[in-house]
Amino acid sequence: MFRALSIDLQGRIPTRDEIAAFEADGFDLDNWIEERLSGEGYAERLRRTYLELLRLQVGPALRFVPQITLLHRQTVLDEGGKEIPVYYRFNQRRQDPITDGAFCFPMGVTGQSYPTNSVAQGTKKPVSAADFAKYAVKVKPWWLYRDYNKATPTQRYGDGWGGPGSGFELTPNLQTDPDKSAPNEVWVCKEEAQAAATGTVYASGLTKKPAALPEGRFSFPPLDSSFATANKGKPISCTVGTALASSADCGCGPRMERCMPGDSHANSPAAFRLPSHSPLADETAFDTTSQAAEGWWRYWWNQEAVRFLDGLFLEDRDFREVLTSPASYVNGPLTQFYNHIAPSTCCGSGISLGYTAPVPLFEPAGLPKLLAHDVSTWKKVENRGPLASGLLTMPVFLSKYGSRRARAHVLYTAFLCKEFVAENLDFVTSDEQDLAKRPGCSACHAKLEPMAAYFGRVMESDWTFLPADKFPLAKEDCKPDANGQLTGVCRTYYEKLDASKPATLRGIFSAPDHADEGPAGIAKLLTSDPGFGRCAVSNITSSFLGRALKETDQEMVDSLTDTFEKSGYRMRKLVAAVVKSKAYREGNNLSSDAWRTASEAP
Repeated sequence: MFRALSIDLQGRIPTRDEIAAFEADGFDLDNWIEERLSGEGYAERLRRTYLELLRLQVGPALRFVPQITLLHRQTVLDEGGKEIPVYYRFNQRRQDPITDGAFCFPMGVTGQSYPTNSVAQGTKKPVSAADFAKYAVKVKPWWLYRDYNKATPTQRYGDGWGGPGSGFELTPNLQTDPDKSAPNEVWVCKEEAQAAATGTVYASGLTKKPAALPEGRFSFPPLDSSFATANKGKPISCTVGTALASSADCGCGPRMERCMPGDSHANSPAAFRLPSHSPLADETAFDTTSQAAEGWWRYWWNQEAVRFLDGLFLEDRDFREVLTSPASYVNGPLTQFYNHIAPSTCCGSGISLGYTAPVPLFEPAGLPKLLAHDVSTWKKVENRGPLASGLLTMPVFLSKYGSRRARAHVLYTAFLCKEFVAENLDFVTSDEQDLAKRPGCSACHAKLEPMAAYFGRVMESDWTFLPADKFPLAKEDCKPDANGQLTGVCRTYYEKLDASKPATLRGIFSAPDHADEGPAGIAKLLTSDPGFGRCAVSNITSSFLGRALKETDQEMVDSLTDTFEKSGYRMRKLVAAVVKSKAYREGNNLSSDAWRTASEAP
């Protein structure tokens, strides 16, 4: 049993000295257990249980390519014939119609044209120094300099910081130029290199496609949106996606901090080297490979959940905070994400409804001052803002479970230990669009739909919040077309299930009031449910016993639930009771030469 205790509470098998101490007379096992209930091994054991229950390991199947803040590279010849990488953004607005929304060097200067996501076409020709300076500038970017926030950065990547084993490792192409030399500066298109915090809305006057493509282009220049036309010349913050799509004088900020580097012209270029298979811990237990910027964000989203759960268990806080806490933990990459990348996903077609600046789930004002490559420095943020609610408002959860129904379903099963089970009904055709009422569907959806409605104001597969002043629950002016379908922006955000009623915000039809309660509403619903404590006890007990619970275990579960709830939902009391229980002792009371199989489990 001591071996099992050591693995469960310390995360490793016991040492010879620990075994000798255990076997000595007078060994106080209860005291030994209590001492380990504040260690990292214990916290890791509990955290792993819930990360597995929620499957919060965001893998490569998730696609998050923040194009509006992602830099790509094209290679241009300088006047001496040397290949020079130049960084640029897809769809960057430029006042020159030849390059608006495309690479900043025109075909007449380089001899090549630049299709999106593909290699350049044509024969390269050298570009004069004057033309280079006309279209691009040199920058010392954040990914190459430790002290990029200084007026004159000097601490270049690899000079005492960064590289293998540091947690911040660039792909080879970001470290070197095509001739294998290590650049001290990089060339960046002038528009992308702009550092101002505020720009102006740009409108070229192009509202419909021209008759022919401009020379050297593979796609038409961007058309002005109704927002751009109506707001031409007005100031706009350069930190939000609306500006990056609608301004020619909003760039990537000082030292390019508002953008992520990419090492090619590809849609999803490589940026950093990360573990090939990310473990449920932050140690780099596997070989690293070059991965895209999206992999960088997925990795740190997961680590935020890891740190959050570890803090919850190490500080022995009320377990209900897993769903309700306004707090979290961030490092440099996450600070950069919440400051610059998360706002860039807002606001899409919502600008036509007046939504131009995001209402964040994580308010940047509460973030600590960390450099973008401070991967090992973690700071606790006590309050992420009024919309924050435990794991429920973290990107790792909102991206893993893209739909509102998926979010509600996993919470129902993981925190109430219940499943949606359909009745044994014959299939009946029905025109009822509300699944909570449709025959054959209502058995599950009558409960699922109202729970999903709590996420009605959070975009699916995203963390963009839809505020009530811009997105009312019901919208009278969203009318169906001749085919009975909503179109345009109405279709994006609204649905019309009842012809006699106005269109409603997507996903809220069964319980409109739940949308304004938000994720905090479902957190309150779950944590106040009588089954919440018992479910937590069942999950932890089953995990520590290494088997599913049986009917004969219910008396033990009753007792443990009473202990857990009376302790204020503290895991330390629960785990102590579990590992001191008869079931745990008997389940691990095996000799060293015994084999335990599933069929032999008690």
